[in-house]
Amino acid sequence: MTRIKHLRRLIVGAVDSSALIRILLIPVLLISLSGCAIDRLLTSSDPVEGAVIDLSDVKTRNGAIRFHRSVMVALTSAFAQVSYFTAVFTDEMTKDLLSTTYDGAVLDARKQSSQILPGVLADNAYNALHIARVNAAQAITLLQRYGIGADSALIGEAYAAQAQTIVYLGEMFCSGIPLTRAPFDGGLEYTRGMSTAELFQTAAALFDTAIAYAGDSVRVASLAKIGKGRALMNLGLYDQALNVVRDVETSYMYSLRFSSATGGVTLWTITTAANPAIFEVGNGEGENGIDWTSTPGDPRVPFSTSSPHRQQKVLGTSVLLPMAKGIEARMIEAEALLQPPNSPAGDWLGPINSARATVGLAALTDPGTADSRIDMVFNERAYWNFLEGHRLADYRRLVRQYERLPMNVYPYGIYTQGGWSVLAYENNYVFSPPRNEEERNHLYTGCIDLNP
Repeated sequence: MTRIKHLRRLIVGAVDSSALIRILLIPVLLISLSGCAIDRLLTSSDPVEGAVIDLSDVKTRNGAIRFHRSVMVALTSAFAQVSYFTAVFTDEMTKDLLSTTYDGAVLDARKQSSQILPGVLADNAYNALHIARVNAAQAITLLQRYGIGADSALIGEAYAAQAQTIVYLGEMFCSGIPLTRAPFDGGLEYTRGMSTAELFQTAAALFDTAIAYAGDSVRVASLAKIGKGRALMNLGLYDQALNVVRDVETSYMYSLRFSSATGGVTLWTITTAANPAIFEVGNGEGENGIDWTSTPGDPRVPFSTSSPHRQQKVLGTSVLLPMAKGIEARMIEAEALLQPPNSPAGDWLGPINSARATVGLAALTDPGTADSRIDMVFNERAYWNFLEGHRLADYRRLVRQYERLPMNVYPYGIYTQGGWSVLAYENNYVFSPPRNEEERNHLYTGCIDLNP
């Protein structure tokens, strides 16, 4: 009988055996899916970290469902990393003057130096996304083999999870990211680097498959529709994105639970006990950043009223954070309706104001010019999606699709958050993969480009 040691974390690029990836069974009591009955999940005990797992344990319907549960927790871990790195890299969070870590300043200032090798800054996010992606694909195989018809929605959810990780890779990292495969019955299958557009196209196709498997599960279908809309927006296919999200309810929410196990909560407070990396809500960071603290009381961006302003959205030992929500569908509609020939008709304000009404915010009026309308839509997106892993993608879309200069979008100019030899924001607009990707994958030749 094959026995494989259970691993809590592994670095995808440094692993030569798919068997290790196959059995990434993470403790699964952390998942919370809004609108989903928890009784659909098994109640059997879950593997303890470091335990030895029999490969045959997953070759049953119950084992396949347990594996699916672990995949969703792996997705939560990845989402925690995406939320953190994109927030600090953009204007959502900025390094606290009281922080003693150089790394924090380097990430905040988008700086690569001789002390921080290229790719190091977001290695954890990169690895976590590939772990979730590969295991989602394997969960699909197991559920297709050992599941029953009633498990179709779980397969759809796994497809959506796989697609979502690819969207994040396309939004965070340079063009040229490989999607190495690890089939359940075989070894690693390395792939070449895919362009940013190819990643979003791949994700959109997987979301289509998720929708097909979802059947009458509105929860899974809505997750896939929002994800596909997001991928299509990144491709500039606005009308297609508009059509795919139209029937998603504004009240829809798909949340993942951050905890000490996923790292989502502790990321915001401390790196090590002796070396805290503390960040505060941005205040017009780098000239272009939003002054988030100028609107105290806005329910979308909670922060402490005293300075330094601490975010209060990710607090405590366990917190839910939405990975997809109906409000996002409304923001996709608004942006799509701004595009010719829809613009400058007033329809684009409808989705925005319907969203604002859900939290008692006053309706907005048309600012009157094309650029100011774009500013308004992206500002609303920023507030609704605060700390939810959208901000870097919005930056890149403003540069790539709206032809704005990076220096007018990203934090820019003099860096003022401490004396760490970080004198200015540097021209790093995306993250790069870890060095071990190139070392292990003979088909990968590095980033195609580092453009937004």
